[in-house]
Amino acid sequence: MYLATGNFIEDLDTTKKLSFYGVGDVPDEDILDVKKTEDKVESLKIGSSIHKAIRKHIRPHLKPGLKLSELANLIENKCKELTKNQGVNKGIGFPSSLSVNDCAAHFTPSKLYDVTLNKDSITKIDFGVEVNGWITDSAFTIAFNEDYKNLLDGVKEATYIGIKNAAIDVNIKEWGKEIQEVMESYEVEINNKTYPIKVLKNLGGHNILKNRIHGGIFLPGADINFYPENVRFKEGVYAVETFGSTKSDWVEEKSDENTIYMNKALTCSKLKNDKKMTTFYKNLLKTFNTLPYCNRYLDNLYDPKLYNSGIKKLIDMDIITGYPPLHCKNGGMTAQYEHTIYLNECKKIVFSKSTDY
Repeated sequence: MYLATGNFIEDLDTTKKLSFYGVGDVPDEDILDVKKTEDKVESLKIGSSIHKAIRKHIRPHLKPGLKLSELANLIENKCKELTKNQGVNKGIGFPSSLSVNDCAAHFTPSKLYDVTLNKDSITKIDFGVEVNGWITDSAFTIAFNEDYKNLLDGVKEATYIGIKNAAIDVNIKEWGKEIQEVMESYEVEINNKTYPIKVLKNLGGHNILKNRIHGGIFLPGADINFYPENVRFKEGVYAVETFGSTKSDWVEEKSDENTIYMNKALTCSKLKNDKKMTTFYKNLLKTFNTLPYCNRYLDNLYDPKLYNSGIKKLIDMDIITGYPPLHCKNGGMTAQYEHTIYLNECKKIVFSKSTDY
């Protein structure tokens, strides 16, 4: 049996303390009841209270030997329980993104692809809770090896600088430059070798729209040449997230691993001459609408031999979008922190923040 206390997990049978870094204590907080409302702020407050409760629920399980498939089930089953199965996908905002070591984002376990954590694993735990179409999107990182503490601290501070500086009419390109300056002031020492932390430049945050986790605005965590000069924060919901690495400043897709998907087309008009594919896509729209899903979900609905070719065809036709796992181009360990916020002229709400991170 294990008990979560402070920044470590204590084995009650052996009294051996197993340290992990990256988050503090998760407090007891009220879990708000899910109710129908058109108020996005109220919906996000409810979703955030559930997100925090899930973080508390999974904490005792975060130790070497844990399989990511087990962690995904812990997160998603608790989400369904606390949302009372309400929502497009029973309250699950998107498949749990559980990315380890050089994989920075978008890995979710499946029957074919799973990972077992060990004492040197660095794990990004990114999941969402959907209430009335509004998704609370928040992430944190844990490491069992103290050598990586500065990596986690640097990325966490960068995320909070981003939250602090986000405001209506702030230039987003300049905003990203300040995040980079903070993160890249950190370095880590691993096996007596020093590594300056690098921002992963082609990863960052995004705005959130109702029923759509990526609303079309990219929030860079760095000064990147290709970002437009005149994009500014406006009133809305944003996921502020930053990613750092010990060796890379760029990520690449690894499309041969399991992928997260999202329906892009709202109709089947491109498939009008293909009855079989039209039926398949109508079912995907009915089941997931525009919320993300993954192979693990499809395995419960279809024979993999049947859906794999169909999914590939829909991606090729630009009807659905695939989000394969993202790995560091030059290797290295990675960390991520993220919170969902709301901005308007009068206030800034950081929904998912608590005493753990």
